[in-house]
Amino acid sequence: GGDAHTVAAHTHRRLAALLRDDLLPLCPTLLSDEDPIPLYALKLLGGALEADREMCAEVVELGLAPRFFEFLSLEHTNNNVHNVRLCLVLASSRAVPMHALCQFGAGHKVAAVLSYAHENAVEPFMEPALGIC
Repeated sequence: GGDAHTVAAHTHRRLAALLRDDLLPLCPTLLSDEDPIPLYALKLLGGALEADREMCAEVVELGLAPRFFEFLSLEHTNNNVHNVRLCLVLASSRAVPMHALCQFGAGHKVAAVLSYAHENAVEPFMEPALGIC
């Protein structure tokens, strides 16, 4: 009952602190590393933000949000479903205002990704990309 809930809450707080204190500060380096490290960083960070959307503000403070939207390019090696999902979480958070999404060119980039995903039947891209719209 109560003990399990307390343990789960404590574990969640410790994990969130680990992600905030250790993972987020490493992200700029991890995203610039050799493949497949950026893919793993995007996957881990995307899952972390989906689980704890309050971390979006810290991602914005670190200046990472524009980088993730830069990756939304058909030519970019980090344009993958994990990055699209990460952009969805950021776009739907209060941490990234609408004018910032416009500055990032999010609309045009998402349209290009959607067009590509539709033409090439890349289903995993469709739902998160549509959600950004």
